[in-house]
Amino acid sequence: ADSDDWSAVHGGPALVQLVGPSAWAFADAQRRAARLAGWLDHLLVLLPFEEALFSQAGVRCTYIGHPCFDAPPFGAPPAASTEAAAEEEASSAARARAKGATAKARPGVMKSMASEVSVAESRAAEAGAMEAEASAAEEEARGVLAVDFRRRHNIRMDARVVCLLPGSRAQEVHSMLPTMLEAARLMHSRLLADAAALSDADSTALVELVVPVATSALEPCVRAMVNSAQAC
Repeated sequence: ADSDDWSAVHGGPALVQLVGPSAWAFADAQRRAARLAGWLDHLLVLLPFEEALFSQAGVRCTYIGHPCFDAPPFGAPPAASTEAAAEEEASSAARARAKGATAKARPGVMKSMASEVSVAESRAAEAGAMEAEASAAEEEARGVLAVDFRRRHNIRMDARVVCLLPGSRAQEVHSMLPTMLEAARLMHSRLLADAAALSDADSTALVELVVPVATSALEPCVRAMVNSAQAC
C-alpha cells in the first residue's frame, strides 16, 4: 500500500539504498556524502554516526543498525559465565538470608534455607564447569585452525606471524603496501642485528610475514611488490 501511494504521488517507485558509501573515511566526507542527494529517495545506513553525516548533506537517511554489531565481541566470555555470575549472586543472597535468620529461625526454616544455599551452590558449580568446558573447546578449535593455517602456508610452528594488511582496493595496496614492506625490511634488519649480538642464528626465523590478498585480481600486483621488496 505504501509503494502504491508513493507511485501515485511521485510517479514511480521509491529508490531506497541499503548501506551507504564510506564517505566518512575521507577528508572531504561531507562533499562525498552530498553526491547522493537528489539521486536517492532514502538511504539506510548501518553505523550510527552515518545518519547525521548524510542527513546534513541533504540525503534522507535512517540508521537501521547491523546484527553483527549486536553480537558479543570476539573472545568475550561465553553465556555460561553470565549464568555463573547470576547463580553466584543467588547463592550469596541465600547465604545472607540464612545467616540473618540464624538466631531466631526454627529448625525447619533453617533446614529449608540450607537446602536453598546448597542448590544455588550446586548450580553455580555446574555453570562454572560449563564455562570451563566451553572455553577449553574454543581454545582447542583455535589451536587446530592455527596449526592447519601454518601447514598450508609453510609457516614454522614456532614463528610469530605478522600480517600486513594494505587493504582490499588497488589504490590502497599501491599506496600503503610499500610503506609496510619497508617497515618489514627494517624489522628484519633489527632481527639480524639482534641475532648477531646474541650469537643466535636461528632468531631471524622467529617472525614470518603474511600478506593476505582480498581478491584474486590483486594477487599478481601484491606478489610483484613483495618480490621487488625482497630483491632490494
